[in-house]
Amino acid sequence: MTHQLHTGADRKAQIAALFAYYKDKIQPAARLCPSEKITNRLKKFTLDELRTAIDHFAADTWWMENNASRGGEWFFHSDARIEQLLLLDPSQRKDSSNGKRTSANQQPRNPGAFAKYG
Repeated sequence: MTHQLHTGADRKAQIAALFAYYKDKIQPAARLCPSEKITNRLKKFTLDELRTAIDHFAADTWWMENNASRGGEWFFHSDARIEQLLLLDPSQRKDSSNGKRTSANQQPRNPGAFAKYG
C-alpha cells in the first residue's frame, strides 16, 4: 500500500480536501477540521481508502441517522473505526419493517447448518 501523505503545503492541501469531501458527503455543518486525527489515519490508510470509508458511511442510512452529527473528530478518531467503515458493506440496507440489516443478495440461513458445532 502506497501512502500519499506529503509534507508541508501538500499535506495540508490533502487534509483540507479530505475534510471537504467528508463535509460534502456526511456533515456539511462541520467546522472543525480534525487535522491531527486525519494525519494519523493517513499513516495507515491511503486517501482513497479514507474516501471509501466516507462513502460507505454516507451510503448507510443507519450510520447517517445515528452518527453523522458526531463530527470529524469522531469519524477520524481511530484506525479501528476507519477499518470498520471500510469493511461495512454499502449494499446492505436497513429493512424499515423489522429494523434488521439486509442485503439485496443475502441468502436465507440454514438454522441447522451449524448444529454440529454446538
